[in-house]
Amino acid sequence: VRLIHAEGHIVANHTWNHSYQSGFLSTSSMLNELSTTEKIIQSIIGSSSGWFRPPFGVTNPNIASAVNKLGLNVMGWSKRSLDTTTDKVD
Repeated sequence: VRLIHAEGHIVANHTWNHSYQSGFLSTSSMLNELSTTEKIIQSIIGSSSGWFRPPFGVTNPNIASAVNKLGLNVMGWSKRSLDTTTDKVD
C-alpha cells in the first residue's frame, strides 16, 4: 500500500470484509466496515484514501449514507471483470 501510494496511485477503501452481503448491510454496519479500513489506510499512508470502490459494484442508500458520513467519493468501473462470479460445481 505504501508503494502504491508513493508511486502516485489511488488507494481506495474497499471495505474490511468484502462480504458478499455488502449490499444488504445496514448503514451502521457499512460505516463500521469503511471506518475500520479507513483507519488502517490512514495509519499506512498518513491520510484518508478519500475514495471507496464498492465490492461487486453494489451501491444503495445505506452504503451511500455511510460513504457520505465519512466524506468518501465512490469509484466505479467501466469494464466488468466478472471476478465476483463463481464456477458451477457439479
